[in-house]
Amino acid sequence: MVIEPRIETLSPRILVGMRMAMSMVTDRTSELWRSFRPRMGAVPGRVSDGSVALRSYRAATDVFDPEAVFERWAGVEVSGHEDVPEGLEIYRISGGLYAVFQHRGPARDLRPFRFFFQEWLPESTFDVDLRPHFELLPASYDPWSPAATEECFIPVRKTA
Repeated sequence: MVIEPRIETLSPRILVGMRMAMSMVTDRTSELWRSFRPRMGAVPGRVSDGSVALRSYRAATDVFDPEAVFERWAGVEVSGHEDVPEGLEIYRISGGLYAVFQHRGPARDLRPFRFFFQEWLPESTFDVDLRPHFELLPASYDPWSPAATEECFIPVRKTA
């Protein structure tokens, strides 16, 4: 079941994690998470026991291009950025207006994203903005599980 997104203004956030360049065609998400997951517990100042999956695009329209290269981050939100463990990096999310919805089911089920981009967005008074897209993942998150739940954040701006 697809849920109507809510519109929310987020404060800036700080992530500590790892990144890789990829496209939807050259997806290396599993490789990235295999590298980062063993390091999560060593990150000081975590604000929760969950994690963050983030995509940073070069252009707002790259979201619709499966060959467009973007940066994929696997990280955790932190309260500050002192003492970043070696081999990990900081990413600052500037905050702003986001459309937020719940995704339930395995990560490969793209129906909620299709609904958002193909049905909800064209009928709304919003456009996709050029800021990071991200998902908040609970500590128990299993991307293969039909019971998986994640909260998805898509940056938006009011149309002119």
